[in-house]
Amino acid sequence: MLEGCFWLSVNILPVNNHDFVMVNLTRFRERASFYCMNLNDKTPLSDIFMALSDETRRSMVAQMSQGAVAVKDLVLPHPISKSAVTKHLKILERAGLLKREVIGRTHMCSLNVEPINQINQWLAMAQPVWDDTEEALQFYMDVQLTE
Repeated sequence: MLEGCFWLSVNILPVNNHDFVMVNLTRFRERASFYCMNLNDKTPLSDIFMALSDETRRSMVAQMSQGAVAVKDLVLPHPISKSAVTKHLKILERAGLLKREVIGRTHMCSLNVEPINQINQWLAMAQPVWDDTEEALQFYMDVQLTE
C-alpha cells in the first residue's frame, strides 16, 4: 500500500472462469496509482457527502451557486424556521461548502466550489473501478445465460 493513499477495493462476482477474475484484478493493480487519494485533504469527502445528503442543503447549495445570498433569503423558499436554516448552514460551513461574509448585520453566504471539485476528482478516480465491475457483472450474466 502506498503511504498517504488508500486503495479502493473492488468486489468481483464469483465467475466460473477464474482467468477472467485474475485479469480484472491485474488491471486494477496496474492502475492502482490512479486510485490513490491524498489523505491530507482539508475536508474529508465523507463530510462533504454528508452535508449534501439532505435535500434542503442541496437546495441551498443550488441557490448559492447563482451568487452570494443573504441568510434571510435562504429561509424564504424552505418551509422551515430560521434557526433550522442556520443549523443547515453550519453543516455546510463545516464541510467547507459555504463561505460566509458579514456585512453590517447581514450574513451573506456564497458557495465554495473546492469541495465540489474534490467530489469530481473522487468520481473521476472511481469511474474505472465501476466500469470494471460493470464488465464483470456483464460477463457473469452472460455465463449464467449460457449455462
